[in-house]
Amino acid sequence: MVEQNLPNKIWLENPTGKIPKGTVCDCCGRYNSRNSVGHALVIQKNKVLMVLRAHDPMSGFWGLPGGYIDWDETLEECALRELQEKTGYIGKNPVLFGIYSGSKRDQDGRQNVGIVYLVDQFSADTATTPEEILDVTWFDLDKLPEKIAFDHRQIIEDYKRKINKK
Repeated sequence: MVEQNLPNKIWLENPTGKIPKGTVCDCCGRYNSRNSVGHALVIQKNKVLMVLRAHDPMSGFWGLPGGYIDWDETLEECALRELQEKTGYIGKNPVLFGIYSGSKRDQDGRQNVGIVYLVDQFSADTATTPEEILDVTWFDLDKLPEKIAFDHRQIIEDYKRKINKK
């Protein structure tokens, strides 16, 4: 009988790592997530919905609503959940817009993959803005703020190029 190699054995015994799902490691401070970020690209009347980040990374920068995908959640569910949590809008029918995986998209050394969904159907909710968001604003696609987080300016520019081709 051939013994399993050690890394594979450890992975099989701990498929989500030794840190419980959805918690922070006491030693390294990392959050045990699935390392993918779902974003909602919400456009209405030539305006894009953006949130002002209250915490690092990129505190004080504007970004698209988004966050880490939870365990046992689809990417679509993540994008809609993050939209509601960050802005109070309830989205429907997300459509995959793009996948952003540049090694420099995160400024703190991480290399999260961002999966962006276009959400064009939404309604207001009574939810309040969470502590991690300072403001929620609609920006004209041609008058974006100067300080935009991560690669979100690129995502918006990609959207503008796509609609101009139609």
